[in-house]
Order: sequence, then structure tokens, then C-alpha cells
Amino acid sequence: GESLAVLAGDLAFALAQRQLRGLPSAVCVAWDDMVVELVQGQRLDLVFAAEGRFDQASTLAVAQAKTAAYSVARPLELGALLARPDQPVPAWLGTFGACAGEAFALADDLLGVFGDPAVTGKPVADDIRQRKPSTVLGIAEDVLGGAVTQLLGPQRPTPTEPQIEQLR
Repeated sequence: GESLAVLAGDLAFALAQRQLRGLPSAVCVAWDDMVVELVQGQRLDLVFAAEGRFDQASTLAVAQAKTAAYSVARPLELGALLARPDQPVPAWLGTFGACAGEAFALADDLLGVFGDPAVTGKPVADDIRQRKPSTVLGIAEDVLGGAVTQLLGPQRPTPTEPQIEQLR
């Protein structure tokens, strides 16, 4: 269940922290920054979902703070620091990581709405059901003139499967 999943995550985090012992301080600082960004990104995801914020600026902020930062940009920085801990990380690497991370978030969100579960291993339309402020819903909100908020916004009833399919 969910409680065991949280404990498993805590254990994985503790074991990951253990792996950092003895590494150069610049690597440890980058790791700590990544962990803080992870929590901040997850917080934005939860708060924006609760507030029903599906505008493109909000959903992009979630993608940047969440997926782009801790899935791509910071791991690239960690790799660069592990390779050459005595040299500064090139600025272009952070820019590349942020752009690649946003592209990854968009691709992942597209698969979450339109993908084949047999291929992706993830259910279709769960972000819609869970009212997550994904990049795809942010684009749809702008293109459809507020239809996403009309269906998924705060104080709205749980969307029916036909409503979810219509939005898809």
C-alpha cells in the first residue's frame, strides 16, 4: 500500500545518502540541492492540483521544478562533478538539462494521456483523473479556452469516464 511505498522511498533515500559518503563536497552540495528541488517540485505539483491551476505557465513551472530539475538537469550536473570535481560545471550543461528535462516531461505527459498501456506500462489518463497539472493539460487549457478547469477545477465533481474521454 501507500504507507509501505513511502517507507520504501525513505529507505532508498537513506541508502542513496550513504553512497555519497566520501565524495567531493561539490557533489554532496549538488545532491542536496537536487533533493530540495525534488521536494519543491512535488509541493508545486500537489498545491497546483489542489488549487486547480491548469494554466500553461503553472503546468510548465511544475515540469521545470519537478521533472526537468531532478530527472535531467541535476543528474547531468552530478555526472560532471563526479568526472571533474575540481572544475566548475559548464553553464551550457544546465541549459541543456533544463531543455531536455522539459522535453522529457512533455513526452511523459503525452504518453500518460495518449499512450498504449501495454507499451508504456502506465495507465492512460491517470493525470486527468488525479487532476495533476501536467504540461499536456496546460496546453489543452489554453487551446480549449478554460475547458480543463471547467472539468477538473476545484470544487468540481469527479469527472466521469466519458468526460475524461471527451477531454482526451
